[in-house]
Amino acid sequence: MTEDEKVPSRKDLREALDCAVQTIAADISTMRQELTARMDNMARTIERHTDALRVVQAGQSTITKWADTLDKDNTALGQNYFTQQRAIEDLRRRVEALERPHQQ
Repeated sequence: MTEDEKVPSRKDLREALDCAVQTIAADISTMRQELTARMDNMARTIERHTDALRVVQAGQSTITKWADTLDKDNTALGQNYFTQQRAIEDLRRRVEALERPHQQ
C-alpha cells in the first residue's frame, strides 16, 4: 500500500471530524450573529414604521372628525336653507295676495 492508499486511523478520523465540527460550529455562530444583527435592524425598522403609522392614524382621526363636523354643518345648512326658502315663498304669496286687491 502506498501512502495515498493508507487507511486513516481512528485518531486521524477523529481529528478530521473534530476539525469539521469546529468549522461548522464557527460558521453557525457567525450566521447566528449576522441573523441577530439583521433581526435587530428589522425590529428597529418596524418600530419606526409603527411610529409613522401612529402619526398617520392620528391625522386620519383628525380628518374624520373634521369631515363629520362638515357633514353635520352641511346638513344643518341645507335644512336652514330649505326653511328660509319656504319662509320666502310664504312671504311672496302673502305679498301677492296683498297686492291683488290694490291692482283691481
